[in-house]
Amino acid sequence: MVALTDTALFSQSDASDVRILMLDSGVGGLSVFKEVIEHPISCSIDYICDHLYFPYGLKNAETIIERVHFLVSTAMSESHAFGKRYQAIVIACNTASTQVLEHLRKEFSVPVVGVVPAVKPAAEQSQNGKIGLLATEATVQGVYLKSLISDFAPHVDVEVLGSAELVDFAEAKLAGQSINLDELTAILTPFRDKQVDQLILGCTHFPLLKNEIAAVCDWPVQLVDSGSAIARRLYHVLSNEVTRPCDQNISMSHYHRFLTTAKTLPDVRLLHAIFHETSVNFAKSID
Repeated sequence: MVALTDTALFSQSDASDVRILMLDSGVGGLSVFKEVIEHPISCSIDYICDHLYFPYGLKNAETIIERVHFLVSTAMSESHAFGKRYQAIVIACNTASTQVLEHLRKEFSVPVVGVVPAVKPAAEQSQNGKIGLLATEATVQGVYLKSLISDFAPHVDVEVLGSAELVDFAEAKLAGQSINLDELTAILTPFRDKQVDQLILGCTHFPLLKNEIAAVCDWPVQLVDSGSAIARRLYHVLSNEVTRPCDQNISMSHYHRFLTTAKTLPDVRLLHAIFHETSVNFAKSID
């Protein structure tokens, strides 16, 4: 197996740094990444982009559990080899979170934070009692989502739609490609027909398309995602350890690493343009 990261880069970091391991099947988790770095959390993030197994939304639960466990274990072993540790693990993927959180929390002592569809706030904020939930097929078909709806939206009409196309759209957007708004409009038609007033973006890829989705929604609707809630939860989890509010000078002293299981690495210029990061390093791929 190829090393998870360039050891020279990893060894440059201070052992006392607050390091977060973040994982998604693709670039969708970058929507969570962006929320975290804009929150007063002083940390460095190792982001694993599992393009070799992309998309998780079309995989069965057993495959996702085994794969995520492998990647997290590999990253944890590497960090320990350099005398470092992660202060938290963030599963920045709704599909994976609904499958693996329980398993990871039993296996690792490090706090594990996941992403779940924002059913509760959407149901609470709805004015007409009609909300929409856009997610992957795996999330839509899973028992976890059904439990969320039963627990937090029993008296609300919930229109649920699984879409693999939007995941591809988000990946294409970050690769510099344009989005076909006519296709996007067609996908969202069931929500327009229902006139939902809250639309839950139940996959971390989807907030990357928030501007495009808002542009084609020609009815009054609020887009809801979990990114800011995850950032707040992560801040709370880390507050008992070494996290502190940070100003611009402190945050610039940290660096983020983007790791991929694909054979080619993303274009660093694109990430600079999106996040305005000046301390972004790329690492090698893993099989």
